[in-house]
Amino acid sequence: MLPIFQLPCTITHSAQMVQVELRPFNDRALNRDLAILCERVNQASPHLPDGRRLSFTISSACCILAAQKNAKIP
Repeated sequence: MLPIFQLPCTITHSAQMVQVELRPFNDRALNRDLAILCERVNQASPHLPDGRRLSFTISSACCILAAQKNAKIP
């Protein structure tokens, strides 16, 4: 879990939600694990003490991740 906690991220917030957008790894297996982690956390629908919902996503702006999804990178 330590590599996940060290990932750079962007945090945006509104009155109802705090969204954490994580930058993907350069490793396909770690990105797969990160996607599963984000999915499971989001399914649990956690809320912060002030009532806002917490959401995790993976940045899609990275061309490496998009290529991995399309299996263009071995």
